[in-house]
Amino acid sequence: MDVRDLLVRPAPNAVANGKPNRPVLDGAWETALEAKLDGILRDLDDIKHQGSFAGFGALQRTDFADQLGLYVDGVGSIGVPLQEEQARQLISQCRQAPFGKGSETIVDTSVRNTWELDASQFRFYSDSWARTMEKCIGFVKSELGITSPIIADPYKMLIYEKGALFKAHTDTEKIPGMFGTLVICLPSHHTGGAIVLRHAGQKTTYKTSAAQPSVLCWYSDVHHEVLPVESGYRWVLTYNLAMSPDLERPSAALLQPQVGKLQQSLASWIEHLAPHNWEDATGKDIPHFYYLLEHEYTEASIALRALKTTDLSRVQCLRDISTKLDFDVFLAVLEKSEQGGVEHAWKTKKKKYWGEDSDESDDDGLSWHELDDVYETSLCIKKLVDLDGALLRSEMKIDEDDLEENLIPAGDPFEGVNSRNEEYEGFTGNSGPTATHFYRTTVVVVVPRSSTDRFLTQNLNSQSAQVMLRQYAEKHLVPGAEPTRRQSVAETMRQLAKQTWKPNPSAYDKPDRTTVLEVLRAAVVCCEYDLFNDVLGLVHTTAVSPAIFGLVKTRALAGQIALSKIKKSILDSILVGDLEHRGNCSQFLRPPGEERNEDLEALTAELASQSIKALEVVFNNRLLQESDGLGIMSMVDYPQGYDLFKTRVLPVLEASTPTNTTFVLGALPTLTSWVSKEGFPQAESLAILKRISESVIASLDISKLRTQAALVAEQPRPYYSSTPATLTPAQRTLTLDPSKLAAFTNTILTHSWHDLLTLLSQKITAQAPSIPRAEYQPFWLPFLRKLLHDPATAIGTPSPHQYKTLTATLLTSYLTRSVGDRPPANPSLALPPTRCSCGDCAPLNAFLASPHQRVGRFALGEKRRRHMGYKLDACEAARSVRREEERGGACGALVVTKVGTMAEREKAAWEERVGIAMGWMRVLGEGGVLGMVLGGDGEGVGEVLGVFLRQSGVEMAGGGRGVKRKAEEEVVVID
Repeated sequence: MDVRDLLVRPAPNAVANGKPNRPVLDGAWETALEAKLDGILRDLDDIKHQGSFAGFGALQRTDFADQLGLYVDGVGSIGVPLQEEQARQLISQCRQAPFGKGSETIVDTSVRNTWELDASQFRFYSDSWARTMEKCIGFVKSELGITSPIIADPYKMLIYEKGALFKAHTDTEKIPGMFGTLVICLPSHHTGGAIVLRHAGQKTTYKTSAAQPSVLCWYSDVHHEVLPVESGYRWVLTYNLAMSPDLERPSAALLQPQVGKLQQSLASWIEHLAPHNWEDATGKDIPHFYYLLEHEYTEASIALRALKTTDLSRVQCLRDISTKLDFDVFLAVLEKSEQGGVEHAWKTKKKKYWGEDSDESDDDGLSWHELDDVYETSLCIKKLVDLDGALLRSEMKIDEDDLEENLIPAGDPFEGVNSRNEEYEGFTGNSGPTATHFYRTTVVVVVPRSSTDRFLTQNLNSQSAQVMLRQYAEKHLVPGAEPTRRQSVAETMRQLAKQTWKPNPSAYDKPDRTTVLEVLRAAVVCCEYDLFNDVLGLVHTTAVSPAIFGLVKTRALAGQIALSKIKKSILDSILVGDLEHRGNCSQFLRPPGEERNEDLEALTAELASQSIKALEVVFNNRLLQESDGLGIMSMVDYPQGYDLFKTRVLPVLEASTPTNTTFVLGALPTLTSWVSKEGFPQAESLAILKRISESVIASLDISKLRTQAALVAEQPRPYYSSTPATLTPAQRTLTLDPSKLAAFTNTILTHSWHDLLTLLSQKITAQAPSIPRAEYQPFWLPFLRKLLHDPATAIGTPSPHQYKTLTATLLTSYLTRSVGDRPPANPSLALPPTRCSCGDCAPLNAFLASPHQRVGRFALGEKRRRHMGYKLDACEAARSVRREEERGGACGALVVTKVGTMAEREKAAWEERVGIAMGWMRVLGEGGVLGMVLGGDGEGVGEVLGVFLRQSGVEMAGGGRGVKRKAEEEVVVID
C-alpha cells in the first residue's frame, strides 16, 4: 500500500457526531513512535559529508609526453603543449559551439563563444591515456563522494581563444544515467578562462591557467560559467559522467547510499502516524519532529543555500525524499529565554538606595550575568522558513513538552550554544538587578503534509495570521510551485483564513484589505477555487477590493479559470454591499468593447437584476442617496443595458426626484454621457436628461445639500470619545459631492438650456440665506471652483448673466454669513463657566464670570483639585486660562490665571476666517476667471464683495487687478 493512501485513511476514533477526538495514544504506540524517531535519527546521523558538488586538481606533467597519441581528423597528430600553428589548424576543423535554450539549439557568441569538435573527430592511440583516464575517474569518485561504478563518455573537444567564454548554465542529460561532467584541461598556455561554479548558495572558482594539465568535475545540477580568456588558448576535453540507469543517480543533493535507509525510516514513521485522527490536535500533539543541526546559523542567513557541509547534505536528502513521501521540510531558529535575578557586583558599585539620585550607570560593566534565580522560562520558534528562506512564521510559541517529545537527538538543544544574548536591567526602586538570557539554535522541522496547515497555524493571533496569509499569497501560492506543495499551501491558507476572519470582527481583528486582495489574487491565478470561495464568504464585502473582479474577468476571457466554480461566491459577496460597491464590481466584471463571454455576461446580468430589486425596496423607504445613483447606473452603463435602464431604473429616477434629489444627481453623469456615446439612443437620452433636469431644479432645496464631513461634525458625541459619529440612513440621503452639482449646472449650459439655467440660478439666489454656515467651505466654494475652473466642467466663454448672479450671490452670502463682522472691542475678562455646579466648582465659576479678576487661587485637597482641573479642562474657557499647582500650606492650592479675553479670541478667530476667505478669492480668481464671470473689475456685484475682491488682490478679466491693501490698512469690515 502506498504511504500516501494511509495519510487520508478515515480515523477509527472519530466520535458519533462527526467531531474528531484528540488522538488516544497508548503507551505501546508511543514507545513504537520513539523507536521510529530513533531510527530516523540514526539514519540522518549516518549521512556524512563525503564529497563536494565539484572538484579541481592538477594532473602530473609526466602523463602528458610530447606525443599524447591524440589524432584529429583533418589535422593529424597533435603535440603538447599546444602551439599557435596547430591551434589554428584545429580551429579550421571546428564549428562554433551552440547551446540549448528550451527545445532550441542556438549559436550566440555573446552567450557561448567557443570552437568545438565532436568526439567522433578525434581519438587517442597511446596506452598512457587509458591510465590517465583511470586517474581522472578515481578523482571524480573521490571529490564527488561516489562509491558506485561510473563511466566517462567522451563528448567534445573545446578550444577557447582570446575573448571566448560561456555564460552561466547547467548541463542537460545527454546520455542515460548522466549525473555530471568531467573536463580535462590539456597543456596549452593561456590566461583568464577561469571556471566559476555555484550550488546551494556556495561558490567556487577554479583557474585552469594556473595548473596545466588539470582535471575538473561537477554534478549536472551545478551552475557554472567560463570567464573570458584573456590570451592564448584554453584547450579542453569534456566527458559526460554516468552510471547504470538501474542505479539511483547521484546529485549534488543525494550523495550517500544511506538515503535509502532514511527513506524507509521516514515512511515507517508516517505510516505509524496515519491511523490516528489528528484533526483536533494542537501544539505538541500535531505530528512533527525537530532535528538538531550541527552548525549554528543567524536569523538573517537561515536557508538551505546557507547550510554547511553535513547539514547541507542531510537537509538536501530530506528535501529530495519529501518529493516521494508526503511530508514538508522547514528550517527553524529556536529561542529559549530565561529571566531571573542576578547577584550584583557590589564591590564595583556604589550602593544606591531608593529615592537617591546618582549619575552612575546601573550597569556593572559585565557583558554576561549569571542568573541565581530563574523565575520565568519561555520557548519559541523565533523564525520558521521554507528551504528557500521565505518566512513562514515568527515568534511562534512552543512548550518544553514539545521539545522533549519531538526533538532528535533528545536533550537540551541550547546546551553549549555560542549564539546567546542578554538584556540586563539594574536596580529599579526596591528591586534588585535582573537579566534575561536568550539562547538560539537551528533545527530542521519535518511535518507530515496532512498536518502542515495545523502546525503552521497554531498559536496565532489575528494580526500575525494576516501577515502570514500575505506572505503565503506573495511567495508560496504561485503558479510555478510544485502542484502537491501548492495544494498544501492553499489548504494552510484556508485554515488561516478561517482562524483569522470571523463574523463581526473587532477593530483589532478587522480584515486588512490589501491582504484580502493578495490572497484572492493568488487563489485566482492558481485556480484554488475553495480558497477563493472561503475568503469571499468569510470577509465582509467592504474588505474586498473590486479590482479582484477585474482579474477574474481577464482570466475568464482567456479561458484560464472555471467561472462557474466561483460565480455563486462572487454574487453572494457583491450583493451584500451597497449599490455603489455593486456598480464598481459590475464595471470590473463586464467584458470590454466587443468581447463576448457568456459566463461573464450572465453574471453581470444577474448582478444588475438583483440590484434593481434592492433599489426598488430602498426607494419605497425613501432612503436612496447619491452613491446609489452612481452605482445603479454603472450596472446598466453599456448598450445592452439601456432597455433595463428604461424599463426598471428610469421609473425609479423620475419618482425619486421630489424626495431623493441627491440620488438623481448621482445618476445623471452616466445618463449625460449617453447623449454622445456610440451604441446608445442619443436623441432619446437627451430628452430624458432634460426632463429629469427640470424635475431636479423644481425639487431642489439647497439648504438641505450637505457634505458628509460637515454633517458628521454636527452630530453629538461624548466629549471623551475620539470615534467620529455615524450618520443615519436618512442623513446620508442629504449628502452630495459638490462636483455633481457643478457638473449638472454645466450640463445645462452645454446644451444651451438657458431657461433651466435661469431657474437654477434664481433658486440658488433665493435660498442662499438658508445655506448652513458650516457648508460654505466644504460645499459651496468647491462647487464654484469646480464650476469655473475644472476642465471637465468649466465654462470656456464669457458666462451668461445667470452665472454672474449665482457666483456673486454665493460669495456675498459666504462673506456676510460665514466670515461675518469684525467683533467689537471688549476689555471684559469674563469667560464661560464650567459645566459643574458642585460646591468646589462654584467659586471657580464665579471667578471665570468676573469681568475684572485675572487670577484665582483655590485652596483644596489634592483629590478636589484634580476634580476642579478636570472640569476646567473640559469647558470652553480652557484655552483662555493657565492653571498651576501650588504646593505648601495645609493642603496646597490650584492657581488659575486668565491669559486672554473672549473678545481677543473672537477677534483672532475672525481674522483667521478673513485670511481663509482671501485665499479662496485668489483661488477662484486664478487666470482671471472670476473677473470674467463677474464682469470687468467686478463692479456691480455689491460693495461687500467688490471691496473684498480688491483687497484680496484678485486678478480681473479686464486686465485690472484689485488694489492690495497696504500693511497699515485695516482689513475690510463686513457690516
